[in-house]
Amino acid sequence: CPLPGPTDAQALCAETGGSWTSCGSGCGPWACGAPYPEICPAVCVPQCACPAGDGWDPEKGCVTCSCGEWSETWGALLAQVQACQSPDDCVDVPGTSCGCTMNYVVNESADLWMFWLLAENMGAAGCTPFMSTCSCPAVDGFTCENNTCGWNYL
Repeated sequence: CPLPGPTDAQALCAETGGSWTSCGSGCGPWACGAPYPEICPAVCVPQCACPAGDGWDPEKGCVTCSCGEWSETWGALLAQVQACQSPDDCVDVPGTSCGCTMNYVVNESADLWMFWLLAENMGAAGCTPFMSTCSCPAVDGFTCENNTCGWNYL
C-alpha cells in the first residue's frame, strides 16, 4: 500500500519542491490561474516558497503554472491597480515597455509591490507581462475609460 500523503502544509510544501519560510509576503504562491480578490498585504506570515513558475495548491502543493494561467492572474491584478475615477488618478509605470508611451498606466495610489512581484514570478516562469511595440505614439496625458487608466493617444 502507498504511504498516505502529507498531513500538513509544511510537509506538502517540502514533498513538492518548495521550502517553508516563517516570514513570507502575505501572498505566498497562489494556485495557478486563481488570482487573489485583493492585493495582499506585505505582512510576515509562514508559507511555502514554491520554485519559480509554480503556484501553491493546498491539496497538491507546488504545481507548475502555464503562461496562460499566469496571464489570467496578471489580468486580475491589472484590473485592481488600473482602476480609476478620473484621468487625474493615472500615472505610467516606467520600465514596463520598450516604447515610452506603451508603459502600463496605473492608479497613482495603487500599491505596486504585488505588480512587481507577479511580474518577477512570471519572468522566472518564462512568461512575460511586459510586451509591446517599441514605439512612442503621441499622447495627451491619460484617460480613464470604463474606470480603467490608460494612455490618451492622439
